[in-house]
Amino acid sequence: MRNARLAVFAALLLFPSLLRADDAPAVPEQHATPQALAEIAQDADMAHRAAVIGDVDLAEKFYAKLLAVDAPDDAKKAALLDMFECYLLQNVYSKAIAVGERFHQTFPTDPATPELLLKLGRLYRDTGAYDLAIARFYNVLNAALRVDQAEFAKYQDFSKQAQFEIAETFMTSGDFQQAGRTYLLLERLDLTPDQKAHAEFQNVYCTYLTGDYTGAATAAKRFIESFGGSQYAAQCHYVLSMALKGLHRSQEATDETLVLLSMEKKLEKSDSATWTYWQRKTGNQLANGFYQEGDFLRALTIYQAMAKLSNNPDWQWPVIYQVALCFERLRLPDRAAEAYHYIMDESKKAQEAGKPMDEDLTELTHMADWRSQHLEWQQGAEAQLNDLLGARAPADDPDPAVDQKVTQTP
Repeated sequence: MRNARLAVFAALLLFPSLLRADDAPAVPEQHATPQALAEIAQDADMAHRAAVIGDVDLAEKFYAKLLAVDAPDDAKKAALLDMFECYLLQNVYSKAIAVGERFHQTFPTDPATPELLLKLGRLYRDTGAYDLAIARFYNVLNAALRVDQAEFAKYQDFSKQAQFEIAETFMTSGDFQQAGRTYLLLERLDLTPDQKAHAEFQNVYCTYLTGDYTGAATAAKRFIESFGGSQYAAQCHYVLSMALKGLHRSQEATDETLVLLSMEKKLEKSDSATWTYWQRKTGNQLANGFYQEGDFLRALTIYQAMAKLSNNPDWQWPVIYQVALCFERLRLPDRAAEAYHYIMDESKKAQEAGKPMDEDLTELTHMADWRSQHLEWQQGAEAQLNDLLGARAPADDPDPAVDQKVTQTP
């Protein structure tokens, strides 16, 4: 937050005309002369043209020039808004904040102020100034209380946006309990179906992030029943799987993950990509966790389901390699060798077809080849050892000393 305030202070030093002269002697109300209005309009037009082509430095010169014109603030209102949007578009956040604050202080009841305050709050949040962000969002709520009936519907929408932004700010700052409480309050408002799904899911996710896995699992199941077709459904399946894993209900976590992996969604391209992301993330996280814990059978079950998600070698071959490792740990060398040979055979087909392979797939193929050879050696060595350990002296002339020596052979 301190850095954000320093950035705004630096911007104000660059534009002294943005500072309000609250301590200056009172002056009679004045009106802009036609000449002043023409000068402001000309400078504003030139600044806008420069901003459109991305020349911020040139735009800045014209903005500074028009702010210095001897005219009332009302005459510069549109230019201030344009200046704010220019800095916002060019990601010059410190100066955008300085200009936005000037507009807010000068025109607190202007119809454009609530939307500007929402943008200001997001800027503060992006710079880590969470308290200032929440303060600006509350300014939006306060502004909504002062509007007349004709503007009420418009301001009600701004009010909802502000409340969502407050919850998001608490979440971004890591205050998941307060974020969850805010989302819970939002659920009581008159929301659209998408807004309601968003608020309820975020409440589920906050519950999970606070470590309340029991509450998260219950809430996640309820959300999936009510909003199974929403854009948050896939992530909610992830939350449910991870919550069950956190409760050491491994079989339920596995079953839930398999349900997610087996689901096919006929969605828009963007939603389909989101769904695929959460399928892969859930499968990877659960399967890798089970593997590291030595629960190779559950890991294998999930890896096998993951391999069916895509035929793309970049995805499928690494998953099949993990399948092979699970077979090795389960003492099923023939199945492991089968998986390794699948990777090697597919790699050979790709080379024969002239298809290029990146370094990762080439290295994976070499690793599969090495593991396959190691398995062959290991099986041969074990067969020889078993023959050796099974070779005993004739039954009518046993030699315990020799038998003892053989059984101690490594």
